[in-house]
Amino acid sequence: MKKETTDKKSSLFRVVIALFCALLFSAGCSLIVTRSSLETECKDEEDSRSCYALASMWKKGQGGKKDLAKARMYYGIACEKGDSMACIFAGRMWRKGEGGPADESKARYYFIEEKRLSAVKKSD
Repeated sequence: MKKETTDKKSSLFRVVIALFCALLFSAGCSLIVTRSSLETECKDEEDSRSCYALASMWKKGQGGKKDLAKARMYYGIACEKGDSMACIFAGRMWRKGEGGPADESKARYYFIEEKRLSAVKKSD
């Protein structure tokens, strides 16, 4: 139980650092948080934060080259895991055709999902 708590704290710390770097530095902090570590956490955890941070890194080209298709995919995964802000980004990318062809019905799906998640948060 103690190791699980420590692992979650360590994971949360890496996600916070990745988001901080994404917001402040265009080059990111690839020495501290790597895309591969976030990818592992995104797949293994139910928490959406690592998926959101990974999407931001792909979108901005942090830790490697920019890949809008992967950014759109990871924003979608983060949305499915409950991150309403990721739903907005995924919807915008689908609407604008960033990372692949535009698809208004998929964009609408993500915008509706964001409203649903926001309503759930307000009722809690």
